[in-house]
Amino acid sequence: GLDMGPLAAWTLSAALTLTVAFILMFRRLIVWQLFDPPGAQAAGFTSWPLTWAWLVLSAVTITLAFETMGTVMVVSLLVAPGAGAWLLTRTFPAFLTVTACLALLAGLLGRGFTLWMDASTTAATATTAILIFLTAYLLAPREGVIAKWRHSRSARRRLDRRLVLVHL
Repeated sequence: GLDMGPLAAWTLSAALTLTVAFILMFRRLIVWQLFDPPGAQAAGFTSWPLTWAWLVLSAVTITLAFETMGTVMVVSLLVAPGAGAWLLTRTFPAFLTVTACLALLAGLLGRGFTLWMDASTTAATATTAILIFLTAYLLAPREGVIAKWRHSRSARRRLDRRLVLVHL
C-alpha cells in the first residue's frame, strides 16, 4: 500500500488543525466565557456547548499525545509553557501565542539536546521545558523574581527616605 508516514503524526496534525480552527472560530466567545461568565450568561450565551466541545477536543488531543510521547513529556509540555506564558503576558491572544512558542522552543531545544548528548528525548524535552519556565519565572517583567526584588528594593529606599525626612 501507499505509505504516507507515521499515523501518529497525521492524527496529531489533525488534532492541531481542529484545535486551532476551534480557537480561531470561537475566540471571542472563549475569552468572554473565561473572563466574564456572568456577562456572557446575561447576554444570553449558553456556555455548555462550547465548554463540552473544548473538553472533548482537549481530551482527544491529550490522549493522542500520551500515545505518541509519553506521560512525562505531555505533562511537562502542558504545564511549563502555559505557566511561563502566564508570567510573561497580559492578554489572552498573547498568552496563546507565547504558550505555543515556548512549547515549540522546548521541543526543538529538547530534541537538540537529545542529539547532542545522546539522551532520552522525553527527559531532555521535559528538562528544557522546566528550564524555560524557570527562566520566565526569574525574568518576567512584572511577576518575575528579579522584578519583584527590584520593586521591593526601590520601595524600601523610598520608605527609608521618608523615614529620614520624618525624623528631621
